[in-house]
Amino acid sequence: DFGDAPVTAGNLNLRQPSAVFHQAGLFPVTLVVGNQYGCLDTVVQQAQIHHPPTAAFEQEFPCQGRGILFSDQSIPADASLVQFTWNVKSSSDGERVFQGNPVSIVFDEATEYEVGLTVTDAFGCTSAVNSTIDIVPKPSGAFNYVNIAGDEQGVLYFENQTAGAVEYIWDFGNSSTSTFFEPETRYTLEGVYTIVLVSY
Repeated sequence: DFGDAPVTAGNLNLRQPSAVFHQAGLFPVTLVVGNQYGCLDTVVQQAQIHHPPTAAFEQEFPCQGRGILFSDQSIPADASLVQFTWNVKSSSDGERVFQGNPVSIVFDEATEYEVGLTVTDAFGCTSAVNSTIDIVPKPSGAFNYVNIAGDEQGVLYFENQTAGAVEYIWDFGNSSTSTFFEPETRYTLEGVYTIVLVSY
């Protein structure tokens, strides 16, 4: 017997019934037991029902192939949060589970993922939230360079062959950089240089 507690209960004539309390608070729960002889015993216990936390999270811009940081933004209620479980699903990539906060998750495919967070507080109360995230495809970086005959010696012209990007950072390995789409640079010393193009 749950008295006037706002509760939905089932299997009340069994040894272990189920009950869902719809409000936080302190509620008296009465248990009456009887044996085959008609003898009865009654026990009353106060059930402390806590407010659940409210799960929420935020993430960085979802780019394919790099670690995306997911951070908990949940609101605790009657106790501090002690556990963070992240669930990531897609139709082609299956299901993965991560623990902790924050977490960095790599998405290998440019597709739709469902990301869920379940938080648990010190009383064992839980809350969950799910969000669908579209992973943006990463650019495909490529370039070539030419040294046009007759031009100043040591000057290279770069042909940008990148697809799917709008910003570029070049490092020519000679202490100079550029953000142009197709830059040029001059090498004053003979040698082997590593050229890096980062595209966004």
